[in-house]
Amino acid sequence: RTKSAYQAALPTQLMRYLSEQLGATHECYASPLNHTLPSYCSMFPGPDCHFGSVGNFYSWRDPAEGVYECNPPFDNASVAMCFNKIHALLCGHRAGPLAFLVVIPKMDFDGDGARADVGKELDLAARKLWKPFLRRRFEVQKDEHVYRMGLQHRRQEDGAHWRPTKVSQIFWFANDAGAAKYVITDDMQREMVARFDY
Repeated sequence: RTKSAYQAALPTQLMRYLSEQLGATHECYASPLNHTLPSYCSMFPGPDCHFGSVGNFYSWRDPAEGVYECNPPFDNASVAMCFNKIHALLCGHRAGPLAFLVVIPKMDFDGDGARADVGKELDLAARKLWKPFLRRRFEVQKDEHVYRMGLQHRRQEDGAHWRPTKVSQIFWFANDAGAAKYVITDDMQREMVARFDY
C-alpha cells in the first residue's frame, strides 16, 4: 500500500525541535490539517487562506530572513521545483540570514515510472547548483524514522504515523549569513534523527 499521496509531514516532536533550536518559523509545504508551525504555505492557497495559509511556496513572496522547513511531495517534479525555488531565493537574497531545511526520501523512480538513480541526480545538482549553499546533508535510515499522515480528517486504524520503506535525506541550505547564525552541530544532528521517530 502506497503512502505517497498522504501529505506526509515530519513528526511533531521534530518540528518543535526545529522551532526551538533552529528558530524555524515557517513550513513551505503544509495544509490546514497537518501544519505544526503557525506560518505555512500550502498547495491550495485559495481555500486554505481562510485557515491561515500564506499562499503557494512557488509564488510566495521572498522571505526576508529566518529558517524555513521544506517537506515537498515525494515525486521528482515537486522535489526539483523545491530545490530550484530555494536556489533562486538564496542566490537573490544576500542581506539577512536565510536557511532552508529540506527533507525528502531517496527516490528510485522518475515521473514516467522508469527506474533511475534519482539520488545521484540530486547529488549532481547539489554539486553544480547548490554547492555554495549546502551546509550539511545527512540520512536517516528507514527503520529509524516515521512520518505523520495527512489524513487527520479520516479515522486512522493504524495510527497517525507510518514508517517509510526508504531512507530519508535531510539537506541544510543557507546563505553565508544564515550559515553563520544557524548552525547544525553533530549533537543537533543526532537529536534530530532521534526525534524523527516515535
